[in-house]
Amino acid sequence: MKSVTVDIIQNAPQGHPHRFHVKTNQQGHFSYGGIPPGAYTVNVISHGRILKTIESVTVDSGNVQSLAIQISDSGKTAALQYAQPDIVKGCIAVRNITFHNEALNPAVFGSIQNRCGRDVYVHLGVSFFGINGDMLGDELSDKLVAAGALEFRVGLSNFTLRFKPDAVHANVGRVTDVQVRFQE
Repeated sequence: MKSVTVDIIQNAPQGHPHRFHVKTNQQGHFSYGGIPPGAYTVNVISHGRILKTIESVTVDSGNVQSLAIQISDSGKTAALQYAQPDIVKGCIAVRNITFHNEALNPAVFGSIQNRCGRDVYVHLGVSFFGINGDMLGDELSDKLVAAGALEFRVGLSNFTLRFKPDAVHANVGRVTDVQVRFQE
């Protein structure tokens, strides 16, 4: 949502917590740099009303923490998205990695950039986790990536859905493994 307030509050056990406020831009994105390391609660606020709260967001020193929350203009929470940092393996970069679960159809999306100058096989391992951190499913995807970029989507397989039906309730999906092999 555009022009909403994002309130970032440090979860300090005592004393005065750090608090940061930022507005989303016209595209609904926000960025805030220089946040001290620690655990934070993030609130998305519109017209004085909290639309969404994300607890226990960890900020590490020197790392970028990406968090995207999609909220419809009607104020109802829509699909949850979580973005993870880019993964770089030599001349291959897995970028714009986001998890999305809409209508009980969890998937991880992103792009693979190939700057190797030749075709490359890229093996992606993707894991899906429940709200309590339990792994609900693992998926593998092998892509032949020509020079340039290739968009990808890795969702739950029919096998996983058949034997682990609770996996549709995943609230986090991550690329957990990237392997690169050059075409012979």
